[in-house]
Order: sequence, then C-alpha cells, then structure tokens
Amino acid sequence: MLLRAFNNSRRDPLLVKHIVGQVGAYLFLELEREKHIKPALQLNLVTLDARKQISEGSSVYFDCNVQSNPPVKQVGWLHEGAQLAPSPGLRIEHVRLVIDRLHRHQAGHYQCAATNDLGHGVSEKVFLMVYYPPKCREKQKTVYHVARHEVTKVTCDVEADPPDVTFTWQFNNSKESLDIIAFNQSGPRSSSAFYTPRRREDYGALLCIASNSLGRGATPCVFNIVPAGPPNPPVNCSVPVVAATSLSVRCERSLQPWPLPVHFRADVFVGSRLRERIVADEPAFEVTGLEPGSSVGVFVFALNEKGISTASRPKPSS
Repeated sequence: MLLRAFNNSRRDPLLVKHIVGQVGAYLFLELEREKHIKPALQLNLVTLDARKQISEGSSVYFDCNVQSNPPVKQVGWLHEGAQLAPSPGLRIEHVRLVIDRLHRHQAGHYQCAATNDLGHGVSEKVFLMVYYPPKCREKQKTVYHVARHEVTKVTCDVEADPPDVTFTWQFNNSKESLDIIAFNQSGPRSSSAFYTPRRREDYGALLCIASNSLGRGATPCVFNIVPAGPPNPPVNCSVPVVAATSLSVRCERSLQPWPLPVHFRADVFVGSRLRERIVADEPAFEVTGLEPGSSVGVFVFALNEKGISTASRPKPSS
C-alpha cells in the first residue's frame, strides 16, 4: 500500500508505505522536508461587464494569485511603479484591488507585490485601458489677438480614447452663433480653423466641439478672438538729465492694456539726420557720445507684433 498526502503550501508528499516482513506487517512513514519558496504572483483584471469597453465611470478589480511558503502577510499594489494606498473610489482588500468610478488618469500598468522570509515577488504588469470622450487639452493657447482682415489659424487639441475624433466649429458672440466651415483635421486629436474678423461683431469666441465613439465631449473648447493692433504710444516723456555730451529720456507706459508683448524704441536725430535707434523693454533711454552744442531730437515709440505706435516727443525738464 502507498499513500500520498498533499497540501496547498507546496510541500513534498508525505509517503506512507505498508511493508510486509517475515514477522508481520508494519507501516513505515517517510516524511520529506517541506519546500520553501519566495512569493510567485499572477495578476488578473476582472471587469463587471466583459461585453463593454472599460470607460470612465466603470468599475473594475484586480485579483492577485499568490503562491508562497511561508505565507505572505500583506500584498502591495503598484500603478506605473508607484505604491498605491486606499483612497475614495479605490479599495485594497488584501489580494484584491477594487477601483470604482474609473478616471482616465487611472489607466496604465498595474502590479501586485509581496514579501516573505525568502524574498520579494512582483507580478507581471497588466495594462488597464480606460476609454473616455474628448476633453480639451490643458495649457493650449486659448486667446488670439487678431487685427481686422487678418487670417488667423486657431488650433484645437483634445485628449480622447479611442482616438476616432471628429470636430465641428462654431463662432459665438453676444448676438449670433454661426457654424465655421473653413477648418481641417491635422491629426487624430487635433483640428485647426481659419478665421478672419472683418467687423467689430466678428470678435468673440470660437467653439471647438469634439466627439468620438463614446459621445461628444462634455464641454466645447473655447478660443477667444480679441482685437489687436499697434499699441498706444508712451506718455509723459521727459528729458530729466541733460549733459554736454549725453541725455536721458524717461517715459511711462500707456494705461491701455497690453495683451501682446511690447517693446520701446527711441529714434535719435542730430539735426535732420537719424543718428541711432535704441530698443528697450522699458521706455527709458540713455543717449551718449553727442557732440557738445549739437541739436538733438528724440522720438519714442511703442512696438508689438502688430505694428508701431505714433511717436511721443519728450519735453525738456524745467
């Protein structure tokens, strides 16, 4: 007779032998040494509805199958290599990780890990794909300064999975809402509209509306079209310091809002001849190397990418 006994801790079998001798029958027990192994882990992703794509708002869980001797006391969980901790919508139940109401930022690679006296074990990575309707990409340009009759290209970038995104554009101001026809799709998640304001009423908001197979984005991406042109000239220009061969010019910025980067320029004339042009970030200039007694005229301008202002003529200080 040969009996074998197994258990779930990966021990070798216990052998029980029935041996018949000359004197009589007896049992001989051969107990082999128990096997110890460090944790071996296998991770499985389980969805509540296998027929549907995993999308934002869905619930899923991971099961971690652990083979270990001696047993592990705790199972850890990793998302893109970072340790996970319980939080609203995320529960850790020892060998199970439960995620309720998925968010797209929870997509990525997951692993489970455990340690016993023999070492540390980590499962293979399992990728969780989370599908979601289009959302406007953050930190893209949303304000465009455009002069009348100027053609501007407005680009709308969205994040979406699956990336089968289609776009429509609308113009909206306080009086009307119009569909924009002149646009193209420059990538699976990007579209550009070409817009030219010709009247005051043509300034307002362009709305970029994106959809994919999961539906339309919750809110359109909004791009504001605002008037642009040359800045107003600097004000209160004066010549506070005059020396034999040099002078200083000081002005103030106009109170007009400066939606575009502005620089300043001083044109220095000796008689009717342009001697030099000085460019600065602030309306303050030093003119040096003048001939004593020369007739000097200074004209100060403000500049941006749309053009140059009219000139301001500094007044000598009293």
